[in-house]
Formats: sequence, structure tokens, C-alpha cells
Amino acid sequence: MSVALTLSSNRYQVHDIIGSGAMGSVYRCSDRLSGQTVALKAVNLERASGQRGVVLRTAITREFETLASLHHPHVVEVIDYGFDANEQPYFTMPYIDHAAPIDVASRTLSTNERIHLIIQTLEALEYLHRRGIIHHDLKPSNVLVDSDNKVKVLDFGIALLRQRQAKEPTGSTIGYTAPELLQGSRANEISDVCRWCPRL
Repeated sequence: MSVALTLSSNRYQVHDIIGSGAMGSVYRCSDRLSGQTVALKAVNLERASGQRGVVLRTAITREFETLASLHHPHVVEVIDYGFDANEQPYFTMPYIDHAAPIDVASRTLSTNERIHLIIQTLEALEYLHRRGIIHHDLKPSNVLVDSDNKVKVLDFGIALLRQRQAKEPTGSTIGYTAPELLQGSRANEISDVCRWCPRL
């Protein structure tokens, strides 16, 4: 059974796929409960059974609970989270119409406008870091800019879920990984910033 079919039979009606990658797929959905259009992220994780599966699902649930408690103008809101019929984790967030990754959105902006986007992103990171959350996979596609040039940082903490399964040693995208992480150092606030800013 596909993710779309599994989720469509419950709270969410899946309309189409927005994008997909190593971390999972994102769908545009209607929330039957609220009537809102939302973006649903189905996270790709290997299925675990027995005690290991229980431990992993508990860890993921705690991670999602933390993410759902975050409220900041430049951090995307987690509306709902859970597991589908195949025990794969998913979460929903507001659907941002006409949004573009920050590197794409910056192409037509002035220098001052680009600086403002960077400031908004750093404000979001400061908020996450004060809450003890490291993004783990900050890259342009995880920093969206809406039609009003407002930044929304997303997918924070999701890379950590994959790291829990040891599928990726750093839990992040190689092209945006700080060198010290490739040498085995732990991710921290500095690596979050250093992996991304030089790319803009």
C-alpha cells in the first residue's frame, strides 16, 4: 500500500506530491479535520520490529513532541504527527504557496534584501539553539522564502531520526556538512551555521 493511499484513508486527503528526496516525500493534502491545506512529510526510515522498533518509535515520538512545541515566525510549525498504517512516521505543517528555496529566491533580490533573509534565518537558528535543538541538515532547500520574503526554516531534527538508525553518520547532506562532522565530531550550534552561510 502506498503512502498516499494509506494516509488518504484516514485524516488526510492526498492531492499530489510536492517533492521527494533521501529524507522522504512531501505531499500537498487536505486536512479533513480542519479543512486546511497542509504539507505532509512522510519520513523514510527502515522498519524496525520487536523491542528495537518500540524504542525507535518512542524516540521519534519524543522528537516530534519537541518540534510541535516550537513557535517562532521563521520556524515552520508542526501541526500534527504520527505513524501511518505501515508504521512509517509522518508530520504535517502549513502549506506555503509559491515558496522557493532561499538560494533561488535570492537571485532577484537586492543585497540588502538578501541580508535580511540571512538575518531571518539566523534568528530562527538562534531560537532553535536556545531550545537545545540542532538542525543537523541546514541547506537552501530547508530554508523557504514565501511571496512576502519571509523565511521559514524546516526539517530541523528530521536528519537526527535517520542518524538514530545509523544510516548516515552525520545525518546531514554531504555537500552541506561541516568538515569537522566528517571527521567524527558531534554537531553543534557552530556547525549548524558554518555548513550553510558560505553557500549564500
